[in-house]
This record gives sequence, structure tokens and C-alpha cells, in this order.
Amino acid sequence: MNVKAKVAARNSLLRKLANSNWGADPKTLCTTALALSYSTAEYSSAVWARSCHAKKVDAELNNACRIVTGQLRPTTLPLLYRTAGIATPGIRRQTHGSTEKHKQETDLRHPLFDHSYPRARLKSRKSFRTVESVQPDQAASRTPPP
Repeated sequence: MNVKAKVAARNSLLRKLANSNWGADPKTLCTTALALSYSTAEYSSAVWARSCHAKKVDAELNNACRIVTGQLRPTTLPLLYRTAGIATPGIRRQTHGSTEKHKQETDLRHPLFDHSYPRARLKSRKSFRTVESVQPDQAASRTPPP
């Protein structure tokens, strides 16, 4: 089962919750959307974030955000996410990838710590290894975690 279908199934649960009397609180809907739809969509997103199929998952996340806010399709996406108080999927994936890269560079316990990567063979491929770290100045010092 692909990620888009999984998120769509969770969005249908979210839609049923939004149409009920006991779960229609905006904070409850936002928390449920983050726990069900967004967590499913962002699982290992550091690896597949640069795929051409990421836009398919973004469409389902947009639907989840529309369910939370109750806004219709003519609403622009920046306004939709600002109203919901959730960062856009692209920003969330970029942050997830940068955080993972920072862990690879600084955490001694990480399996890819101090790993030397082979030279890239295909210039058209955008590997997750090319992501900038969250804090590049600290990543260079390679301090062990507390």
C-alpha cells in the first residue's frame, strides 16, 4: 500500500471525526491530523523528500489541513497552513532531512557517523546526503551527545 493511499484512509477517519459533535474541536482535529496523517506521510521522508512522487502525498496532506480548518479548495495553500498553524509539507520534510543530517554528523551512536560516501554516479539524482545540516557550525565540531 503506498503512502498516498494510507494518508487518504486516515483522512477519511479525520473527516468522520470532524463531522461528529464530540470531536469537532479545532485543537483536537489538528492534533489528530498531525498524529494520523502527517506522521504517516513523514515517515522516512528524509530519504524520499526529493522524489517526484512527493507532490502526490502533499495533495493528501492539503486535504487533511482543509478538514482541520474547514476551508474550501479556493483557499490558497499558504493561507490554509497559516490558519491551521502547521508548516507546509515541503518545509516539514526539509526540516526533517536537516535534522537527520545533523544527527549523522554529530551523534557518535548514529550508524552513519563518520561514514565516507562513494562518489555520486548520476548527476540527476538528488541524494539525502546533500542536505544541509540544521546547525552547520556545530556539525563541524562533531561533539558527542550529552
